[in-house]
Amino acid sequence: MKFNMLIFIIVVGLSSCANQEPNEAERNSKMLKCESLPNPQHDECLQDIPPDYNKYDQERQKLLKDKSK
Repeated sequence: MKFNMLIFIIVVGLSSCANQEPNEAERNSKMLKCESLPNPQHDECLQDIPPDYNKYDQERQKLLKDKSK
């Protein structure tokens, strides 16, 4: 049973690290696309870009912590 839990923790840890790179690549791609637009559209485009991974993870951890109270 302990071995299964260890495997689970390793898999979850690795998957969370792996999710950061695609999110950042998508975010950067959207930012570049927004840069080519004229000003009013540029501002609207930037609002649709999700927060960076670190900010997202901090908000997620806060929500999980609040939920567990």
